[in-house]
Amino acid sequence: RDLLLVGRLRFQEDGGAMVSMNSIEYTGMPADPQYVRGNFVEGGYIVRPKPRTNNEFTITWMGCFDPRGWVPTFVANMLAPQQGLTLARVKHFL
Repeated sequence: RDLLLVGRLRFQEDGGAMVSMNSIEYTGMPADPQYVRGNFVEGGYIVRPKPRTNNEFTITWMGCFDPRGWVPTFVANMLAPQQGLTLARVKHFL
C-alpha cells in the first residue's frame, strides 16, 4: 500500500497539541501504478499534559483507513494494534 497524507498541528492553551491527518490527491506526487494508494479518511493524535507533571503527556491516537481493496484478515489483525505505536518508533529522533 501507498499513502499520501497532509497533516495539521494545533497547539492548545493547556500545553497539549492536536495533530490531524487525512489523505490528499496531489498532481506533484501521482500514485505509483505498482501500488494501491489507500485512503486515510481522517485521524491523528491528541496530546494532553498529565496533571501535576512537567514533562509527561497522554497521547491518544485514532484513525479511519480505507485500504481500497481486500486485505487478509490475519494481516489487518496483526497490523492494526501496531498503528498506535507509530509515535513511539520516532522517539529516538526527538
